[in-house]
Amino acid sequence: MLAKLILIRACTYDLAELDFSHGDAMQLVGGNNVGKSSMIYALNFLFVINRKRMSFMGRKPADKTTMEYYFPTAENSFVVFEISKRGRKYCILVWRDGGGNACYGRLEHAYERGLFFEEEDGGLQPLSLSALRRKWLLQGIKLTILKNNPEIFRTVYHTGKANDAAVWLRSSGHGRGAEGFSKLYRYLIDTRLIDDTALREILLLADHRSEDKLSYSGINLSDIERLRKLKAQADLLHKNQDKFAQFRDGYQRLASDQEELNQMAAAFRFHSTQIRAEMEVNQHRYQEDLLNGQEQLARIQAKYQEVQREIGALQAQKRSGQQQLESIQKSIADIKALPTEDFLHNSRENIQAAVNNLQFQLTELGQLKISPAELKARIAKSQQRIAQLSQQRDNLANWLIFHLAERDEDRQLLNAVLSPATARLDAAALRKKITSTDTLVKLFDGALELPKDFKLPELPNPEQIAAEIAEEQEKLTRNERLLQAAQNRAELEKEVQDNRQKLATIQSQLQQIANLPQLESQAQEQVATQQEQATQLETLESDSRRLTEDLRLRNQEQELLREKQRDYKNREQRIMNWLRKLESFQLDTQKTVYTPTGQAPPDLERLFNELEKRYMQLKELLNSTRSAFEFLRRDLLSETADEATFIEETDQAYKGLDDQEKVIDSLVDSIGQRFANPASDFLHQYGLFRDFINQKFNRSLAKLHISNIEALRIELVPNDRLQTDLRKIGELDLSSNSLFGGERGGLTVLRRYIEQGKDIDFSDLFSLQLKLTIAGKEKTVDLSKQVESDGTDRMLRLVIVMQVISRLVDLSPENRIVMFIDEIATIDGKNRPQLVDFCREHHFYPIFAAPEMVEGFDRYVLINRMSNKRLVVEEGKHYVDVERNPAL
Repeated sequence: MLAKLILIRACTYDLAELDFSHGDAMQLVGGNNVGKSSMIYALNFLFVINRKRMSFMGRKPADKTTMEYYFPTAENSFVVFEISKRGRKYCILVWRDGGGNACYGRLEHAYERGLFFEEEDGGLQPLSLSALRRKWLLQGIKLTILKNNPEIFRTVYHTGKANDAAVWLRSSGHGRGAEGFSKLYRYLIDTRLIDDTALREILLLADHRSEDKLSYSGINLSDIERLRKLKAQADLLHKNQDKFAQFRDGYQRLASDQEELNQMAAAFRFHSTQIRAEMEVNQHRYQEDLLNGQEQLARIQAKYQEVQREIGALQAQKRSGQQQLESIQKSIADIKALPTEDFLHNSRENIQAAVNNLQFQLTELGQLKISPAELKARIAKSQQRIAQLSQQRDNLANWLIFHLAERDEDRQLLNAVLSPATARLDAAALRKKITSTDTLVKLFDGALELPKDFKLPELPNPEQIAAEIAEEQEKLTRNERLLQAAQNRAELEKEVQDNRQKLATIQSQLQQIANLPQLESQAQEQVATQQEQATQLETLESDSRRLTEDLRLRNQEQELLREKQRDYKNREQRIMNWLRKLESFQLDTQKTVYTPTGQAPPDLERLFNELEKRYMQLKELLNSTRSAFEFLRRDLLSETADEATFIEETDQAYKGLDDQEKVIDSLVDSIGQRFANPASDFLHQYGLFRDFINQKFNRSLAKLHISNIEALRIELVPNDRLQTDLRKIGELDLSSNSLFGGERGGLTVLRRYIEQGKDIDFSDLFSLQLKLTIAGKEKTVDLSKQVESDGTDRMLRLVIVMQVISRLVDLSPENRIVMFIDEIATIDGKNRPQLVDFCREHHFYPIFAAPEMVEGFDRYVLINRMSNKRLVVEEGKHYVDVERNPAL
């Protein structure tokens, strides 16, 4: 497949690198006229190759202007296609020479930037073709120049997978797959080229019929005229030849057939009398054998019924024991499938602990009898108290009192001195008044005496506050737990009930494990009993089979005897019926004498059937001979009244036709081979093509979902006049009689086509119509005009061309076809995912283009001119890849 597209000093790009290895679709993002379309239209040089078929932006051909646009400098501008197939990569290079012609070469190496550029001042300097060839020669990389279009086509296209061509084609049987793909890709690049005529060409390419034609030029009419003259002379005798031969043969057979019939009648009478006498004796003997056999059959039947009763009783015992064994084995299997005994004990302890914890919560909630509102109030109070204590703890380290003294006793005393309690002491405690104040506090110069019973207030410390916080937190946690229990009391009670049920289940499983040894012992005993019963049953069944076989043989013998009796009676009745019917034939056998040969007597039924058949044939032969004689006399204008004389005269007339018949046959074969057979085959090929459209192509179109189009099909409209003419010509080789039968239309039509020297193309056999069903109504559309909306129109044309291309190429991930879909905004958001899905399923890699990024693609390539007006697109800088889940 095409893995990369690289433009080097091509179009308006200094360098553009597109890598198609990521995901299923790519969008080129850039402003109008930045060069998005120009970059992708370079695909013409790989997939179309023939410059006459190339179509560029605005339907421009690959003329001199276009070549100079894509390759501004001869042998210095390149379009490089990296191909990846079967684990190897190589490049196909395109450049132009001084005369403006496209040149191709194959480089046996994957694309690397260093192979085409030299680094210079931190940048990349592109090289000319001659410099590149020197560089590659030094590196041992081979460049093969592709000298003409056939060599290029063989490099790009190849049938089958045993090669590294860019595109693997399916075998068409016509050898024109590459040409067909090249023509189709032109329509894929520019779907607006598709009108009804182009669609007809596309479908012919899909079935490899674009070159088929039928030619009637430069052919001589002399053989047809000669055949007409000879055939007119022979018509009269040909018309009556078979009838005359039948009449002659019938006349000659009449006498011999009559004598043979009389002999057969005499033989039948003799052997039927003899066989009836033998049958009488055998009937009596068979009756005695039947009576003796009936007595033996009754004795065997009685013994058989006794054995069957014993088998039935033993089978009932065995079934009951088997059911018990299966029940025990199932119990053992169920027990062995249980968890281990230690695991069950641990699970029981864990579940019991959970039950106890839940039960404790429910019990505590029931004893306290506190409403949820009260619990919420307590929780709020605890949260407030914790916040206060936490703030006090956080501020405690900053209190001055903790820094005025080192010992806790001194701090407590200072706290008391500085507290309101000291300020409110009795005035008698004063010893010296303060006379001087300063900002530096030393209790100034005053003095006071504290009472001996002065009570020192508690001074909080961080440890005490932390303890209070922990105590308050414990109360908070307890109340929150109680609140949750109160709010979810029903769920807790259900959880307790469920856990108790689990405990009961675990206890049951432990009991089952304890019973396992006893069950295994019971199973062994039951197996032994089953084996003993099986042995007894086998013995009885052997006796039953023996008795059954005896009964079958005895019954078979009796039935055979009865069948023989019935057969004898039926045979005797049939013989009597045959004799009565023989009398009705009224054959004259008085002079006929039958002498037995001594061999085994003949089969009477076969003999009578043959006799009756010969009688009817003789009767029919006599009537037909008389009728044929009268007809032939009249039709051949004969006056002869005697059958023998008439036969002799007519034989002589037919002997002269042999040579004339050979000439006529030779002319018929020649005309059939040169004219009729090709016309018939041409119509047959049209029928195959019609079946292909109706049964295969339309079936694939029916699976497509495009916008509001409910159904899509192509209808062939046959060219009735042309097909009728060819059908008349084709019927010329069916038989020699058809050449001049009826209105002789085939020869007249053939003469007209030969005189005109006209060639008939396969496409002349039909025209076609594209039918769409919308809102339940089918309509015919004209592809020369827009079909529905712009987006629906483009998608419709795209999927038709892609369907055809899918028939020409090998569908595989390694053979994906890169294609360009410009103006993505014209395809609505509903159709875009469908189009991408269609491309992925049929192994196409679509490249879309739009000014803004549109959701739904795997890789976005950003194209913007740099500040120095240069246009460069590099792999590592301008790609945005999206990882998508293929299943979504």
